[in-house]
Amino acid sequence: MQGKQRQRSIQPRAVVNAEIPTIRILVVDDHPLIRSLICRLLEAESDFKIAGEATTGAEAIVKTKELQPDVIVIDIGLPDIDGLQVTNVIAGLAPCSKVIVMSAFCGDPTRDAFRAGASGYVLKSDCARDLAIAVRTVNSSEPFRRRRHAWVAPQ
Repeated sequence: MQGKQRQRSIQPRAVVNAEIPTIRILVVDDHPLIRSLICRLLEAESDFKIAGEATTGAEAIVKTKELQPDVIVIDIGLPDIDGLQVTNVIAGLAPCSKVIVMSAFCGDPTRDAFRAGASGYVLKSDCARDLAIAVRTVNSSEPFRRRRHAWVAPQ
């Protein structure tokens, strides 16, 4: 049976996992309207899932332990515990969770946020433009901050 070749049927390979990994996010802000807007902004991204919400620093710490989110977006000004102190606690409590600090101010708070253990810093006025990028950046273990609120470490 020389000359005759056996024909093989070619079948497409099954795709094992075509889904993009979901980034689980905890949103912490004491203002319900701001928190709701941040959640809606993040939920618009197909690879983001809001794992939970918190209104105080103490609640953020408890929810971080409970939920183990990939990323925590936290307001710097919380009513009970300063957002930077919460960031410091979370850095020790859940080192795999990345923290993005949000604030209305640039300058010193940026430096203080990174010293407290934050992986990212976003101005509230820039959330619509920067927050999704910041979440993906810190989730990939890279720091995020825009040049206009970057700081230079003293030598």
